[in-house]
Amino acid sequence: MNKRYISGTCLSLSLGSDATSYRHIAFEPQMERGSAYVTDDEEEQAELEAHPYFGTYFEEDPYYTDNSEAVEKEDKIEEAHAEKSEGVVLSFSNESDAKEALATDYGVGRSNMRSRKSIEKAAESVGVKINWTDVSPSATDDADGSDDTDKE
Repeated sequence: MNKRYISGTCLSLSLGSDATSYRHIAFEPQMERGSAYVTDDEEEQAELEAHPYFGTYFEEDPYYTDNSEAVEKEDKIEEAHAEKSEGVVLSFSNESDAKEALATDYGVGRSNMRSRKSIEKAAESVGVKINWTDVSPSATDDADGSDDTDKE
C-alpha cells in the first residue's frame, strides 16, 4: 500500500538500519507548498516512521488515498472489455456515426479518426471491425483525394 509523506520544506533524508546499508531519499517539491514523498516499500515506510525527524519535519499525509489498487482494477476491466469486443462487427453509414460510437463506447480519440481508413484502423486497435453500409466511390479513394479522372 502506498503512503505519502509531506514536509513543509524540501527535505532529503538518509535511511538505513545500519551504517553499511543506507539509502538517500529526497522529497519532491510540490506546486502549492512544501514537498512530498510516496513509497510502497513497507520496510522504507517503517524506517521513515522511525526517523527522528518524523512528526517534526515531516509526517504521513492523512488525506492521501492510495489509487494503485484502483488502477489495477481499471486495467482488469479494460482487459475484460477488450476480450468482449473481439469479433464485434459494427455497421455505419457515415464517418461521424462511427467516430461517435468508437469515442463513446471504446474511448478512442476523435482526433485520430479523420478518414474511413483511420477509423477502421482505430476500430481494429480496440478489436472491432467496421462494416460500411454505403460504399461510395469517394469512400474508396485514397487519402490524397485522387480519383479516376486524374489518372490519364
